[in-house]
Amino acid sequence: MLSDQLVAYMQGVQKRQKDYQQQRRSTVELTVFRWLLEEYRVSLFAQQLGTKQPVSEKRIKQAWQALSEG
Repeated sequence: MLSDQLVAYMQGVQKRQKDYQQQRRSTVELTVFRWLLEEYRVSLFAQQLGTKQPVSEKRIKQAWQALSEG
């Protein structure tokens, strides 16, 4: 279910944010990713509001992969 996927990504963001803060790394990329998730949530559950940028499950996966590599 899509909401389960969103929850899993949010939990991943929260865990990485804690790790980054302990390592004193910048969390800017995580913040950008979190907003991408929020845009995706809007596109799924409140389409009438619209989103600032195109967003899809594929884009979310690519952004998460980029975070994992960086």
